[in-house]
Amino acid sequence: MNEIPIIMPVKDRIELTRQTVQTLFQNTKIPFRLIIISDASEEKTNDYLKSVSPATLILMPKNTGAASCKNAGMAIVGDNEYYYITDNDMYFMPNWLEALLKIMEAFPKVGIVGGRNHGYHGILEHKENQGIRIQTALQQAGFSMLVRKEAWLSCGPFLHYSPQDLGKEDVKFCNKVREANWEIAQPPEPVIFHCGIKNTFNVSTAGADSEMKQNFPSGVIVK
Repeated sequence: MNEIPIIMPVKDRIELTRQTVQTLFQNTKIPFRLIIISDASEEKTNDYLKSVSPATLILMPKNTGAASCKNAGMAIVGDNEYYYITDNDMYFMPNWLEALLKIMEAFPKVGIVGGRNHGYHGILEHKENQGIRIQTALQQAGFSMLVRKEAWLSCGPFLHYSPQDLGKEDVKFCNKVREANWEIAQPPEPVIFHCGIKNTFNVSTAGADSEMKQNFPSGVIVK
């Protein structure tokens, strides 16, 4: 298997970004290629991002929004079996990527698998194959998406929305994936944690109340 491309748009929130990068490198044993897209972040954030190694850094000249950043990263990933998309406000548990890849291998109809369920995802059913358990869902938030190549080719790219119109590019993409007869899945127990309760406009994220009910590991930054 080639290195798994991991695409991470960043719009400031430097403390959460550091935590995301640190836990990604600490807790990912499978070879990966990190592609960071700075969405016109502040100078101090870009200075930190330039120090992250190994990583490919794309500096967007103006704030264009999550969809454009994700598409910019996908444009340079090359031919891979899977692509992972993450936000910059995450905490990765040990062996998180192995768990998601096992789901992809055991369930060939899954087009997207995420690291945890969000309050609005809508669980459809539970399944088990080869001793691996999953729950299928209507949606998977863009903070954690392992995407199968065939699903991306048939359903991508992400549709663009303005930076202020948050949360729609992942919903529309998931809708297209399900319409193309792919399933969306998550492990029953989370393998990542979403720590950004406020977005870059200091507004509570969708489902922030349910996010706060997560059993965060000790010492995790949540903002």
